[in-house]
Amino acid sequence: MKLHFVFGSLFVVGLVLFILWAAKNLNGEKLKRLSMWLVVIGIVGSIVSASCAKKYGMQRMQMHQQMAQEVLENHGVEFSEEEWTEIASEIKAAHKASWKGKWKK
Repeated sequence: MKLHFVFGSLFVVGLVLFILWAAKNLNGEKLKRLSMWLVVIGIVGSIVSASCAKKYGMQRMQMHQQMAQEVLENHGVEFSEEEWTEIASEIKAAHKASWKGKWKK
């Protein structure tokens, strides 16, 4: 996710600098061709990095779930696989609900 943010920030800075440079140095056709390439590269890079960020987030969630299982088992609490699935879905729903509340403010 951090990588996706970095790419987005670099894109914005690069876009501003490019616009300033291109307005001074390029004619219409070269500017159009270059800007089309940059848009395509930016879109592809964002899509690729977003899918990587999602995958990384899923791995982190699974790691946290596994750690929680280990801690609870060390304290003598045991759940079946179905119960763990139900607990995980409740936590995910609560997490989504908390984010929805943050965006409404």
